[in-house]
Amino acid sequence: MNDPRGNWHCSDDNEYVNDAGAGINFFTPISGSYHVWVGTYNLADTGANALLTITEQDEQYWSSHNRGANVNTGQAKPARTLQPVEFGDDRSAWSNDGECDDPRFSGAGMAETLLEEDQFRDATDCRTLYEQGLIRLMETGSESSLGRIERGSLSASDLARPGGAFMDVFSFEGTQGETALLELRSSEFDTLLLVRSPSGDVFENDDYNGDSGRSMLTLTVEQTGLFQVEVSSFARQETGDYTLTIQQLP
Repeated sequence: MNDPRGNWHCSDDNEYVNDAGAGINFFTPISGSYHVWVGTYNLADTGANALLTITEQDEQYWSSHNRGANVNTGQAKPARTLQPVEFGDDRSAWSNDGECDDPRFSGAGMAETLLEEDQFRDATDCRTLYEQGLIRLMETGSESSLGRIERGSLSASDLARPGGAFMDVFSFEGTQGETALLELRSSEFDTLLLVRSPSGDVFENDDYNGDSGRSMLTLTVEQTGLFQVEVSSFARQETGDYTLTIQQLP
């Protein structure tokens, strides 16, 4: 498999798949197109039709997939499982009222009015409604009222900044005169957010309002061009999941 960043991922025998099947698991997949190649381990191997399943289930559930499904139409129907979600806390003024006020979600259980400052601030309501299937988390990399949302994870396989801190790199096209709002959150490491302008100027933020799990920058775009966004940690070799929001306002 080739991911949107051009990295290759390969599998031969996976311990969670029956009959010496192969399987690849992405804990925090990035948005974009994935190219999948299906083949055999031995050069001359042939056989019956194969079944390719794409699922949100964790690996330990893969062996229970309906391997007798119609392989010509791909009608395998693995059970629905929930993706890991960082719900935050209950600091919203509207928390514990039976509605989800976090604008990262959508669905029948949402409050009528949603405020940007209520992101990650209505955990109990949103978790309950999410587990009941009444709301869903908006897609990674989607354009919403909050702008572009990227969810990822710092890991030891990522690029490293000088000093040894891991980093992921994103970009956005800025237009002169607009305002760019960028926010990085994580409950697993001390966040550090850096933005490089087309002219090479560097802007960074470590702890926003004293919160070590939150970094934020507000930039007035002075030059149209490509901005590079670096998601990193304050200390070296920190790892964990994060959410990056990029919002561009005229």
